[in-house]
Amino acid sequence: SVASGATLDVTGRSDGTLTLAGGKTLQGKGTVVGKVDVAANSTLAPGSSVGTLTNNGPVLLESGATNVVEVINATDAAGVGHDLLSVTGDIGVISTAGSPFTIRPTSLDGTGAPGSVTNFNNNTSYTWTFATATGSVTNFDVTKFAIDTSAFGNDLAGGWFVIESGSLNLRFTNNHAPAAAAATFSRAKNTSIKIRISSLKASNWSDADGDDTAMTVIDAASTNGATVFTNSTYIFYSNTNNPSVDRFSYTSRDLRAYRPGDTVRTAAGNVFINVTNAVGSVENITVSGSTATVDFAGIPGYSYNVQRSTNLVDWLTVLTTNAPSGGMFEFDDDFSDLGAPPSQAYYRLREP
Repeated sequence: SVASGATLDVTGRSDGTLTLAGGKTLQGKGTVVGKVDVAANSTLAPGSSVGTLTNNGPVLLESGATNVVEVINATDAAGVGHDLLSVTGDIGVISTAGSPFTIRPTSLDGTGAPGSVTNFNNNTSYTWTFATATGSVTNFDVTKFAIDTSAFGNDLAGGWFVIESGSLNLRFTNNHAPAAAAATFSRAKNTSIKIRISSLKASNWSDADGDDTAMTVIDAASTNGATVFTNSTYIFYSNTNNPSVDRFSYTSRDLRAYRPGDTVRTAAGNVFINVTNAVGSVENITVSGSTATVDFAGIPGYSYNVQRSTNLVDWLTVLTTNAPSGGMFEFDDDFSDLGAPPSQAYYRLREP
């Protein structure tokens, strides 16, 4: 340990180099004069608690070695809020992507003991410079570094540490919660409905970080007492009370890797179920001469408006009828109200 104000001069060594062998640690707030080689299985730990270790000479960062970066205050400057290696000379990165040099952020509480970093908020991003050089940083590549967060006690909530490209900065990037927009579905009276989860996900879920998402919890009953359950593919809803509007809730989460004990980001979503007679579909359209015959499928006994549009904007009701016992019915459209067949026509069913 090189104490504050002390100097360790290694230039008198035969090779002028202080090589940290496996299991050895160089720490402190003082100054080292000469070349320092942080070799495999050794540890560089600037500061005694948090502080700056100064090296007047080049520093080599080798594969399998570790730099412990203690952090006591997330918003304070380097050397005060977190450890700093200050090098007068060059820093050479001689680790490899296959055998990287490890940065280990280590959290301290306000007293300097292991604990939670002051002013750290997992909804905010931070950049901490862990080393500076007056000369060059040679052979730098972010893939030559690994990050070990096992000694960082604050809740990261899915946030992640990276080495910034082109710099000796450790950056924490906060994770954002996913979002689940409200969805509305319609059903006919006395009928059940099943909702494909993948469709709900595609249309109503999002994640600002681009993470995949999944449903984790769903209400066992709606606000009006309907039975709600799910399997891996569908949500099933059944209610014989037929309220005009019903609702159930669910929770989704992002699927990034979380450390054990960290908060998992989630979103609460609502699904609204409306009762309508408009549950019906166009099954087939055939054209003979100037007449279009449209086949529909509806619920037996329910009333429907057959609507036509020539532009998908303006819709005209051309027939109101009840679906027969078999549910299938047809409509022959001769376009007499238009005077001649249009170039295109679209059809749909709606409740009266």
